Amino acid sequence: MSLNETGSVDDTPEEIRLSVSSLNKSFKGRGAVLSDVSMQIRCGEAVALIGGNGSGKSTLLRCCMRLIEPDNGEIIFLRQNVSSLNKPQLRSLRSRIGLVFQKHNLVPRLSVLTNVIHGAVWREGSMRTYRHYTAPDRVRREAMICLEKVGLPHLAESRADCLSGGESQRVAIARALMQRPDFIIADEPVASLDPKVGREVMELFIRLNREEKLTLLYVSHDLDHALDYSDRLIGMSGGRVVLDGVSRKFSKGDLNEIYR
Repeated sequence: MSLNETGSVDDTPEEIRLSVSSLNKSFKGRGAVLSDVSMQIRCGEAVALIGGNGSGKSTLLRCCMRLIEPDNGEIIFLRQNVSSLNKPQLRSLRSRIGLVFQKHNLVPRLSVLTNVIHGAVWREGSMRTYRHYTAPDRVRREAMICLEKVGLPHLAESRADCLSGGESQRVAIARALMQRPDFIIADEPVASLDPKVGREVMELFIRLNREEKLTLLYVSHDLDHALDYSDRLIGMSGGRVVLDGVSRKFSKGDLNEIYR
């Protein structure tokens, strides 16, 4: 990472998009959940975050988004010190981060196209984007492009509650793309899908990572997915980072050690 003539950080493949330093978080009655956690994610990387239940993965993600406040430590996300942001600045930062969850959180009675357009609400700042027929033409066109990227333009007019699980998750990904994100966080995005569909969705994530140059951090309990669909692996156990390295250097047996 280097400074250009204006004093800002050059947008190079080595740019650090997320930097966590010496992060700690405890909860009353539970004790330390994160202990001296440090990690970095560079521009364009696909990173798998693995670890057993209670290892601190979800707490780490929530701290990075400042959905909860860490006890101490530093988080620099998209060049911004997360702890120092006021509410409008925090909303602006979150609008640049696409979130995809195990539960797809679509509005069932609305169309696929409308659900995708919802990804532009923060950017557009208008309730016209709540329905596809009141949204500006340019917004509808962009939403259709996002649906094409996930292979579902033919379902634009379908109600969201008529979709299969895999289709719903693809629509959720299209909605995240509608934000024009700089970073995508996916928390167990295929846990509710069958193995075949799960691999198809992970292949979609990695294709978007490569073609759209989107930085990707995803949580997975599927070690095959973690190895096959990431550049780097970060493993957590007992609230600490116990593994951090290039994915191809690890075997499934290496990863199993984290869960013992």
